[in-house]
Amino acid sequence: THTHTHTYTCHIVCIMSYRSYEPVKPAASKMLQKKWDDDRFSAHRQKVRNAKPTIDNAPPKTHMHVQVKLKKLQLEEERLAKIERDNRLLLEKMSTILRTRGAVDNVNDYEHKSLNRSKRQQELVKITHENQAILKRIQAKGASYSRDTWARDHDASQTFKSNITRFPADKKGSSTRRRSRGSTSKAGAEADAGATAAAGYEEETDGTTTAAAEAPAPVKKKSSSTPAKKKSSATKLEPAAKGARQEKAGVSGFDANKGADLIHDGDTEQVVDILGSCNRQQRLQMIAAYRNRHDADLREDIKKKLSGDVEALCLGLLMSESDYEALCIHDAVDGMGTDETCLVEILSSRSNDEIAAIAESYKTNYGKDLAQSVEDETSGILAKILFHLASGRRPESTSVDRSAAEQAAKDLVEGAKGWGTDEGAFFTVLTQSSSAQLRAVTEEFNKQSDKSLYDVIEKEFSGDLEDAMLALVRTANSRADYFARRLQDATEGMGTDEKTINRIVISRCEQDMDEIMAAYQKLTDKSLKQTIDSETDGDYQKLLLQLIGEGDSVSVWS
Repeated sequence: THTHTHTYTCHIVCIMSYRSYEPVKPAASKMLQKKWDDDRFSAHRQKVRNAKPTIDNAPPKTHMHVQVKLKKLQLEEERLAKIERDNRLLLEKMSTILRTRGAVDNVNDYEHKSLNRSKRQQELVKITHENQAILKRIQAKGASYSRDTWARDHDASQTFKSNITRFPADKKGSSTRRRSRGSTSKAGAEADAGATAAAGYEEETDGTTTAAAEAPAPVKKKSSSTPAKKKSSATKLEPAAKGARQEKAGVSGFDANKGADLIHDGDTEQVVDILGSCNRQQRLQMIAAYRNRHDADLREDIKKKLSGDVEALCLGLLMSESDYEALCIHDAVDGMGTDETCLVEILSSRSNDEIAAIAESYKTNYGKDLAQSVEDETSGILAKILFHLASGRRPESTSVDRSAAEQAAKDLVEGAKGWGTDEGAFFTVLTQSSSAQLRAVTEEFNKQSDKSLYDVIEKEFSGDLEDAMLALVRTANSRADYFARRLQDATEGMGTDEKTINRIVISRCEQDMDEIMAAYQKLTDKSLKQTIDSETDGDYQKLLLQLIGEGDSVSVWS
């Protein structure tokens, strides 16, 4: 059986081993055909293996600069290094503190020095003064409307209506004036005159009598049994300074051409000496000579040579008086805020002719009406006062009407009684009285009241309105005393008001500076020279002393 099975298997293997190749197509030699078919199949397989896809689906290459951010690593290393350094320093300091029990070894004992300390202090004082002035104007700003004024206007309208609807009018008791302060009443005609004067401040005045005296009420004489009023403790009133100008004689041997050459070629000290030794007329001659000889504007060259307060003082000296005061008023009303103190000082202390010259210069240089500009920048009773003064319509008569002065003083006493103040009465008397008449009114007021007129104004009014009314009374009684008080206000307290000092010295150095200096000595118990020495320095101090006649002699003209 085993032999038989082996013989059968070998027979099958032999049959399969020697089976011939069967090509697809008929071929002459099957062996060759088989070889050729194998070669083609191998070539095909090789092509299939070497074929590339049309779409590359292989992942992109990994770039090192994308995976590893060297800049970020550098920043982190630097940050860690800085933290490590700070920690090391902190630990060193902590160990030093623990080791030395907190002793400090880095104290600087030297004094800090600054090259511009004085300049910064001057700027700080200037800014402080300006802020105080702004705060004062804000705090003193009064209401634009007054109920008392409305009441007076209503009473005046009722009086006018009564006059045209009833004839004859009952003057004795049919029309009385209602006042919000108390029980005082007057005749209808007197109320008419008082209200008209208070409200219609634009009407012209003849300059001889006050508006309150146009329809005077009969005044009863005091009986001998009537106790006399307590006299005021105020000082005796001095007559006002004369309005005539007292021109400075100027320097002897003056030569406009020589002065122009010296200023052109000289230094700051020489400029101060020349301008301080000349009067205004000589300085104006030097301006013309400077233009002719050097073909330049002296004021522009002064700006290049000087600076600060001495520059402002010199530029003011090189202007005519009307042009300079017009400039001061323009600066006071131009820009943000209004310098009411400057307006009150100039307008209350000048005569009508001087006001007219200032108004003409203001119109020529700035193209505006002086009175209108002043009125637009102020309000209330203050605006009425300044408008009236800027219009140049104050009476300037030297005659005195005693009965009118007595009645006007009585109106002021009544106007200050009770609750509230009759601002119209004060406006009428102070603005429509001449200086001589206002002095008489002040004397009568001091007789009728236990307080002086100055004290009453300071009590009943405040702010710029108080300053304006005090200025009118003080300039009428003593113009020198008024300017002495203005200089005292400019030099006392924190800082120095150089603008006010310049304005007063420039405008008064050739008029009544001797009287002002005497009044200042009496007021403060020290000379104006001592105040200037303590409050100023340098060329500015030297020029101020020359202008007030207390400077050293100048030899540039010899």
